[in-house]
Amino acid sequence: MLNESQLRLIIEGGRKRYVVNLDVELPNGGRTAAKISAKEFEEKIKEIYERNKEDDRKFSLDSFVYRFCNNYKNNKPKELSTLLDDISKIDYDCENLGAIGKVETRKGITYLKCYAGGDWECPILFFIYWDGKRFRGYIPTYGNAFNRKLKRAFGNGDDEDVEFLKTQNLDCDDLYSIVRDIDYDVNACLKDFLIRVKLK
Repeated sequence: MLNESQLRLIIEGGRKRYVVNLDVELPNGGRTAAKISAKEFEEKIKEIYERNKEDDRKFSLDSFVYRFCNNYKNNKPKELSTLLDDISKIDYDCENLGAIGKVETRKGITYLKCYAGGDWECPILFFIYWDGKRFRGYIPTYGNAFNRKLKRAFGNGDDEDVEFLKTQNLDCDDLYSIVRDIDYDVNACLKDFLIRVKLK
């Protein structure tokens, strides 16, 4: 079954999408990830899910992200508190949350790509990774779809979003018409993530 954001993506798939936040300096380290296999990473996530689930839904990466990465603090496992703090740096609605594909490993760092945002918002991209003691989250800035000045997803104030879009040198005469057409660039976001998070 498709949610509204997925249906919108299918219907609007042919529309031109715009990428912002390519004018920022890339981060330089500051975070570390521990070496872990994709299988072990997923097993750790599944263990947390099974220990804390509230219904009979079977485990999937998508169900883990939807259940445990929302910003509603009630009934969250304490072991995920740092992850939740990490991904609360940007304001977005948790109506649509999910995993993008499978657990991946690049440059020795194992991670899961995720998306978040309300039906009226442009979704943002974030990563989950393992630091050796706990799961952490990271929302890249470079190439991600949020209003950097207000630290919130696009779609929560057209006037403010357009003011920010004016700083982005976009090829569009009517910025109000594209406020809902901002998209994250997966490769740019991954570049940001892999520069910020270094392998221990």
